Amino acid sequence: MSAIACYRYRIPLNHALPGPNDPISHREGLLLAAEHPSGRMCWGEAAPLPGFTASLNAVTEAARVWQAEANTLSTDAAGHVTPYPHDAPGPLRFAVDQIGQQWAACEAGTSWHDWLSAGRSARSGNALWRDPSDRDMRQALLALQAEHVSTIKVKVGRQSVEDDLDRLDTLFASLPTGMTVRLDANQAWSVEQAHTICEAVQHRRALEYIEEPLVPNADLRAFVGDTSVPIALDETIRARGIDAVSDWPVAAFVVKPAWMGIRRVQQLAEQAGDVPVIVTSAYETGVGWRGTFATALQVTPPDRAIGMSTHQALTRDLAWPPIPDAHGKLLTMAPGLFDDWRVDHDALEPVPVA
Repeated sequence: MSAIACYRYRIPLNHALPGPNDPISHREGLLLAAEHPSGRMCWGEAAPLPGFTASLNAVTEAARVWQAEANTLSTDAAGHVTPYPHDAPGPLRFAVDQIGQQWAACEAGTSWHDWLSAGRSARSGNALWRDPSDRDMRQALLALQAEHVSTIKVKVGRQSVEDDLDRLDTLFASLPTGMTVRLDANQAWSVEQAHTICEAVQHRRALEYIEEPLVPNADLRAFVGDTSVPIALDETIRARGIDAVSDWPVAAFVVKPAWMGIRRVQQLAEQAGDVPVIVTSAYETGVGWRGTFATALQVTPPDRAIGMSTHQALTRDLAWPPIPDAHGKLLTMAPGLFDDWRVDHDALEPVPVA
């Protein structure tokens, strides 16, 4: 019998996400569980997202293959699992990496919290600004700042360039001193449109960076060299790999461990040199959220905000105690979140071993 149990979940979303064909109304994924000889359960989440990662069926099949191989688990002191699914989709590697960290903590006779901590126990989260046209924008921003929010992330590229510029003018005019802004275009603009935006915002001192400004087939490398506006990469890293972009003069690498795996993100951080690696979540449940936050503690500089609020799109969670409100708040690694937590088995459907 396999040492790994596999379960499937399906959770309604508070609001639909754009999908490759139809809107995504439910979050679907896998939870993997391994019982350590000490009796502690080690959990990991594989949370693929249609249009961005391998399909849930592909991840499930890869999980079955790994289940068949993983009759006996072992880890080194860094939490690296043997056997490891090197060629499996990123979401499965993420689940296995989570299990590996918890297993290594068990082997060391300590808690996951203490195994992770190493003096790095807090990060600030950026706040996703959903409605920059709010008439009370100044008051809303001041309220966020009073809650220790220092970074605002704004989605752009979903309206016309003119509309985006109007919204941004209002935002920057209302921005309190000390707050910074990240713009995320999600590869929406042509080179001409991106230059128009960059020319308009290049002197905004509060602008931290623009993330993925160009459509996928444009020459992003040349654009990065041509503009004085700081540019961050996200989708480009997943499409090309870190080796292809490691020498680009960019402001940040934005990564989602849930789609790449924790070990892959750690390797990227080692190759990134002085370029900061910004960890963000990807609509994981509380199981995967813990792994993503743990990765942020390991690779994101303490003075940089991380993006950890996507779980708020889920109508319910699979893990208890609930994870904290991460919308721009200071996130701390409370022991209860990483030690005395449990999974709601009633919300899971067992996946049979192949």
